[in-house]
Amino acid sequence: KGVPIRFIENKPNFRTLLLGTPWLGSYRIPHVLSGKDSIIKQLDLIDFAHNKRTLINMFSKFPGLLDLLPIHDSRDFGSIKVWDDFVTAAGLETETIPPALLNIFSNKKKKMKDNIDSIDYSNIVYVAGKDKETVNDYKIKNGRLQFYSTAEGDQSVTWASGIPAKIDRNKSLYYTNATHGGLSKKEFLFQGILDILKTGSTASHEFSRLPLPVSDGERSFESKEKFEFETSESGIE
Repeated sequence: KGVPIRFIENKPNFRTLLLGTPWLGSYRIPHVLSGKDSIIKQLDLIDFAHNKRTLINMFSKFPGLLDLLPIHDSRDFGSIKVWDDFVTAAGLETETIPPALLNIFSNKKKKMKDNIDSIDYSNIVYVAGKDKETVNDYKIKNGRLQFYSTAEGDQSVTWASGIPAKIDRNKSLYYTNATHGGLSKKEFLFQGILDILKTGSTASHEFSRLPLPVSDGERSFESKEKFEFETSESGIE
């Protein structure tokens, strides 16, 4: 760690607050790059200069976006074959991700996995959001992409890939009923967030130590491709 980071961490009452952070990546990234996600569909609708394929070709070359690819399961998103198969199954004839960018991702993934167990979580608090559907996997069925979702997530990040495995779940983890985009801007969360930053915990009824209820059928199900163009705050969120 650099001197500035150590200086901040050593200050009294220093805390890191993670609001739905994709600690080990998010399957929403491949969902976007497949052309099925509402984000890419909305951009395709309002961008008169670029079609969906052109937008995906641009986004797939953003290292910062690729850094958010999942690293918590056995699928290797640094593999050229994985992406060749993905692009073919997506059926949009988009460009495959350049090998140089895949190498950068693979190096980042290795560094993350090599160091993740040495992180000091004592001053880290994680707040996990909730939505009815968060993409958490895909399979190639009959030559086409089939995505799967779970209700154990915040619309963008699942609890499985977001919540650090070694965080103290009794002292440093909260769940709340807000989507990923709402975690930092919903007013009903502000007091609890302030409490956590000041004291490390909150008694706000909007924050729960226990996961919000999810039925067995909501833990994993086939994603349904849908899109409704919305300009409301909740729709854009």
